[in-house]
Amino acid sequence: MPELYSQILDLKEKDVFLETEVNNNIYFNITGLPNILSYGKHPFSITFNDPEGRPLLKNLSNIVFEFVDSRGVVIFSNLIDIEELSGAGNGFIWIKKDPLRTADEIVDGPAYFYVMGELGGKEIPNEWKGIYNVRSTFLYDVRKDYPNTSPIILSKPIDIQTNLNISESVELDNDDSVYKRSFINVTLSDLETNGGKIESVELAYNEQKAKTDDYEIVTTYPLISGSYETTDQDATSGLNPITNTTKIPTPKEFRRDTSTRFRLRFLSPSKQLAQYLDENRQGEIIEITSSYITFESSPIFIEKEDNLLTGSMFTGQSIESPGFEQAGKSSAFLRTFGYGGFTSASAGSGSGIMMWSGSVLGSETDDYENGGVGLELVSDSSSYFRYRSNPSELDIRADTFFVGNTTSQFISGSGGNIEISSSLFHLDPSTGTLVISGSIDAVDGTIGGWEIESDKLVNTQNTVELNSSTPGLNIKDAGGTERVTIKSGSFLTIGDGTQYIGNKSFEDDSISGGRNFVTSITSWSFSEGGGVNISLTDRSSYPDDEKAVSGDVTIDVVVPAGSGNYSSNNTYELTQVITASFVQGDTLSFSSVARFSSSFGGKGKDRALGPQYFRLEYSSSTSNGFRSFLPANDFTASNGYGEYFLGSGQYNSFGAQLKCQKHQIMLD
Repeated sequence: MPELYSQILDLKEKDVFLETEVNNNIYFNITGLPNILSYGKHPFSITFNDPEGRPLLKNLSNIVFEFVDSRGVVIFSNLIDIEELSGAGNGFIWIKKDPLRTADEIVDGPAYFYVMGELGGKEIPNEWKGIYNVRSTFLYDVRKDYPNTSPIILSKPIDIQTNLNISESVELDNDDSVYKRSFINVTLSDLETNGGKIESVELAYNEQKAKTDDYEIVTTYPLISGSYETTDQDATSGLNPITNTTKIPTPKEFRRDTSTRFRLRFLSPSKQLAQYLDENRQGEIIEITSSYITFESSPIFIEKEDNLLTGSMFTGQSIESPGFEQAGKSSAFLRTFGYGGFTSASAGSGSGIMMWSGSVLGSETDDYENGGVGLELVSDSSSYFRYRSNPSELDIRADTFFVGNTTSQFISGSGGNIEISSSLFHLDPSTGTLVISGSIDAVDGTIGGWEIESDKLVNTQNTVELNSSTPGLNIKDAGGTERVTIKSGSFLTIGDGTQYIGNKSFEDDSISGGRNFVTSITSWSFSEGGGVNISLTDRSSYPDDEKAVSGDVTIDVVVPAGSGNYSSNNTYELTQVITASFVQGDTLSFSSVARFSSSFGGKGKDRALGPQYFRLEYSSSTSNGFRSFLPANDFTASNGYGEYFLGSGQYNSFGAQLKCQKHQIMLD
């Protein structure tokens, strides 16, 4: 904006009819100017008086004034146009850094305010009529560097209101990628004054939801930057910027996402607020307000290690019914609002969750009087998760659960079934299978009708047992008598000794494939009764389930078809004597396998066999003939032989170990 120049009137040099004493206010009153004038603008008012017994100012007389320093340099002055304010002339003087019309600066010291007008009446000679004929002089002191304490007279407050701009910016702090800070950006213009200096601006706010019209002051910030009304932007002493933009941190008290109105007021260096001068609002403080604005505001960050919550903080839509309560009373806890403890929640009185440390909720329940730490998630007595350290407890109730990883190991349950899976173990109720890789160690329990005891497995009928103390496999009859016994080593250690005596005569005889009825067998003797025939059978080409257990050849006891072969008893006896020498302390092992595929009762008869008999005898240099070695006494029939039973397709095996010096063993 163009800067105004001082008008030079040289009022001091004018001839007048009447000149009053200095500072005599018989005709004119000057108010508003401070005794000491500094750089900047200073407002004043001029009023006139009608003295008694003296000439009076002419009705509608013009008034002129001029302000000069002690060297005669004219100080800028001007009228203020306030139409509503009558009865006074209002103006201001402006002590400029650069007076413009002269290279001389305004000097400190006395300054003179000359005021002239026109006196009327018959006392005034004609030559002094129609001109300014009275002059009054008022003396002031100029001290340019003093603060401008004159009251603020804003030139265009309505334009300040119209052009006000307030906005928010949210910015990351320097060298920070997380913390965002909210700022209030205030942009002002049209801050020209007709007196005084705006030293600072007071910013206040009122939230729309607040139950008060009062404003809360945010800050009072200095008005120190912007553009000035002077041509020389360095010659701004005593003036305030006429435009300004300031960034102010948003108060933490702001509610986020709440409409807020801002108010601005203007203060002089003496902390006086700018006021209106017009007749209707004279003395009223000038306030510039914004429309309602919604701010995002700064998020809350809790930093460092010295923050403390001793009361309660709630998470939710209201204090009356929030979602969670976090409290620092009686140690600490985080709970669903209204959760009264495990006892009441599991009984159906308020489900929820709680994580705690220490003795909490003492005024509501004694569930936690033992302290410790814990976590509870409770729906009711059939659905909850509960862990606590004092007493040490983990209790989970659920209809369906899954723990682990489907690709490696897990435990899951639903619908009354449980499934367990790992690299060595898989229990699958959907297929009814249990797969175990590795070892099982158990001294008690039941598996598929078998009872686990400390040293054996016994079926529930007590007819079959696998004993680790004997050790061996025992098969009993219904009365509990052991009928078949397989002792330790009978199968496992055959052939392990340095001397091996095996009956290979089945393969040694020259026979054809299939059955070969014979009358003799190398190293064997046999007898036949009834329709019995003895066969050496080469089973190498037979189906797998009809092959020999060991080797290719078996001794078969055969009764041909036909009723004539079953008219009398069918009997047989097989005997073999093996002779060898042994060193004292050696162990002799023996085993045999028998299988029956039909009944001696004939075709169509009961295929279960009657009792079959066996006996193993040995002799030595001290045995005085052959002595019975197998069977044990408990399994000896009345005829002195061991007794066993077989049905169609069944196998029977028996074996023994004997420590000896030199033996001959005979099998019947």
